Amino acid sequence: MGFLGTETILEKMNELEEYKKLGTVEQLSKRIDEENVLKFYYCESEDSYLIGRRIDTMYYAHWHGNHFTWDMSRYLPWGEHVVSPKSLWKEHTYPSEPKEIPFEDWLKGFVKKYITED
Repeated sequence: MGFLGTETILEKMNELEEYKKLGTVEQLSKRIDEENVLKFYYCESEDSYLIGRRIDTMYYAHWHGNHFTWDMSRYLPWGEHVVSPKSLWKEHTYPSEPKEIPFEDWLKGFVKKYITED
């Protein structure tokens, strides 16, 4: 078995520094787990309680009477009124951006709004 050259040792040290930036195995596992967890949101303009995940876009579910319906948004102009004469809807006002809220607040609001209405 031969010795590693200086360049190879420097390359390995640089690789090691890059891995250290990711954090420990435990930190990386926790971060991956947190990204896969559903979070709870409230959209003020629609007075709606959503569940979802944010990656580089937002995946969220609306309650529709007896089930959740999943949607996806990508870089929406949150809260803006858009006029587009060539489109089918001619003009449209986008909802405000949903804000993440604690589960307890989401559950109380969801039950009050949707469960007591039924």
